Amino acid sequence: MSHNEFMNIEEVANYLNVSISTVNRYMANHLLYPYKKDQSDKGKWIFHYEEVKKVKQSLDKPGLTTGEAAQELGVSSVTIHNYIKRGELRAIKQTYKRKNRYFILQEEINRFIADRDKQGKNFYDEKNNYYLYQPFYREQDGYQARLMSLEKEGEVQTENQTMTIQEAIENGYKPSPIQPTSDWITKMGYVVLSFQKKAVPMERVYQILETFYHIIGHKNIRIYDEKDRLCIEMKPCKIEDPSFREESTLSFLNHHLVEGRIELDPKGVLFESELSGITAHVPISVKEMIVEEAKKQNKSVNQYVAELLIKHHVPKEDTKQ
Repeated sequence: MSHNEFMNIEEVANYLNVSISTVNRYMANHLLYPYKKDQSDKGKWIFHYEEVKKVKQSLDKPGLTTGEAAQELGVSSVTIHNYIKRGELRAIKQTYKRKNRYFILQEEINRFIADRDKQGKNFYDEKNNYYLYQPFYREQDGYQARLMSLEKEGEVQTENQTMTIQEAIENGYKPSPIQPTSDWITKMGYVVLSFQKKAVPMERVYQILETFYHIIGHKNIRIYDEKDRLCIEMKPCKIEDPSFREESTLSFLNHHLVEGRIELDPKGVLFESELSGITAHVPISVKEMIVEEAKKQNKSVNQYVAELLIKHHVPKEDTKQ
């Protein structure tokens, strides 16, 4: 029986790398349709090779699911879908286990991480302690300016003038000092805010960002300044600036919230990610096995266990697409 034409049920099972009982279940669930029974082989089912090939393609996962991609990038599946919709993350949509799902190739994840890490670090000049959108002031007349670019010689803008950083300093402008009060924040995940430049008052966004700089600094922030959009990713934190508790500011922030939660607390405003920890107690032998497997894959124990959990629960999550 040639694979160019037909396959018997044993050949189908071997080709799909499943048991014969699983092949029978595929038929019962109308995932696989037999051609007819082979009367010369004790009435066993036979199948068109091309039909079986289509089933194999539908069963082979073509990349990372949105949940698995979310784990690699440290964000939620909702954020992954937003990246895909905005064209920032390339994905393919394919039927997998009878459902339409998005899949992302590993090389696309690697490209995305490299591009965003490079872009996300371009908002801070460590040598001079300059921050993108940092205010500059001229003491003698109170004129204000803002650092709009750190590329090359930099770009400082006033209401009616654009200068390099050196020219601004020569004209009497000084950067407003920024000395963050937080060191590295170790909480998991990020809170993500996204602002469409032409649709919002950007000066208000810059003032909010300035507060983030003062509280948590560049170590806990990533900024993606695109042509039409400004995206801020920040580690979970508490902001105790009274202006953030005002209803108008909270509403503005929540309107542009892409990932995470923003909540009031007695002293300030909490910015929380959507990631949460799980504590589990397992036998020592199981723990040792997990630690060893994580080492083999060059992953932390937390990352390895999280990926195991996602593999079991992501299919349910993906059905919400």
